[in-house]
Amino acid sequence: MIPFLCSSLLSLFACQTELQRTDSPGRTPVAVEFAPGTELGLHEAGHLTGQARLDAALAELARPASPLAPQAAAAALERLEARRAEVESITRGLLETLRDLIQPPLGPGQRIECLEGGRLALLGVPEQQAWLERFLVQTAAFDGLVDIQTRIYELERGKLPESLRTRSGDTLEREETRVLLQLLAQASADSTIAPRSVAFPFQEARLKSVEQIPYVRDFEVKVLPGRDVESVHVEVADPVIDVAENGVNLVLRGVPVTGERLAVYAKLDYSRVASPMRSVELRLASGANVTLQRPDVTRVEVHGRFELAAEQSLLLVTSLDGEEGRDVLVLLQARRVPVQESAEHEKR
Repeated sequence: MIPFLCSSLLSLFACQTELQRTDSPGRTPVAVEFAPGTELGLHEAGHLTGQARLDAALAELARPASPLAPQAAAAALERLEARRAEVESITRGLLETLRDLIQPPLGPGQRIECLEGGRLALLGVPEQQAWLERFLVQTAAFDGLVDIQTRIYELERGKLPESLRTRSGDTLEREETRVLLQLLAQASADSTIAPRSVAFPFQEARLKSVEQIPYVRDFEVKVLPGRDVESVHVEVADPVIDVAENGVNLVLRGVPVTGERLAVYAKLDYSRVASPMRSVELRLASGANVTLQRPDVTRVEVHGRFELAAEQSLLLVTSLDGEEGRDVLVLLQARRVPVQESAEHEKR
C-alpha cells in the first residue's frame, strides 16, 4: 500500500466516524456512518491493468527516435487506441471484482475507486487494506491469459441421467467430463460451441453467436391522397419488420484466485425461436387481409461467479421454458495459457 501523503486527511478518515456530505446542490446533507478505523489508502495496480505499458507506449510515441512516416504514425496511433481501450476494460473488470470479493465486505461509506496512473483508492478499514494488498500481490504473480470455453447442448428430456441433472452448478473432474461428452454424443445432442474467449485477467469478453430471424411484427397503414379532390384516397399497408434472435450471448471475465484456481464471472443468455413461426391473420379497416407473425422465443439466463481448477468443468443444467421435453446443458472450462499461445492478442 502506498502511504497517503496528507496525514491530516488520513486522520480525518481514520478518526471521524460520521461525515456530512451533500449529494447535489439544494439537497439536505446525508449522514454517512463509517466503521471505526476507516482510512484512505492508495494501492498501485498499473502493472495489472496495463497502465504501465500504456504509459511507456505514450512516452515512446511522444519521443520517437526519428520522425514517423504518416502510415507508420497512423498504425502507431491505432495500436495506442487499442491499448487504451484494453486498459479501460481491465480496470473496469478489476474494480467490479474487488468490490465483489473484498473481505470484510464493503460497508456504508466504504468504496474502491480507480485514480489516474493505475492507482486504486480504498476507503476502508485496515483489514480491507491488507486484503487488497495481498490480492494485488497474488494476482501479479499470474503470468498469462485466461482461456474460457463454453459449450451448450440441447437434448431431449430423459436422455440426461437424473444424477447429472441434480448436480447443476457443480464442478466435474476431467474423467467425469469425458464420460459426459461420450453420453452427449450417444444421445445425439444438438451442440452450439461458443467461440473461445482468450483475454487478460479481469478483461471482459463479449461473445455473440446468433441467427437473426426477420418477421412481420405489424403493419402501418398509410393513406395516399388522390390527385384531385374528387379522387379516392388509397390505403397502403406497409409491413413493420422486426428481428428475433436465435443463439447465445456471452459476457465472460476470468480472475485469478487462490492457487491455480480461476474465478469466472459469466452472463449467458441463450434463446430459441420455435419453428415454424406462428401466423396471425388480421383484417385492416380498408378490408384488406394481412398476415402477422408471432415468434415463440424461449430463453435461458445464467448469471454468476464460479471457481474452477485447470482440469475442471462447470456443469449447468436447465430446461427451456415453454418448450416441453428439452433440456439445456452448459459446460464451462477455464485455464491459464501463455501469452504466446494466443495469436488474437498482442504480446505484452
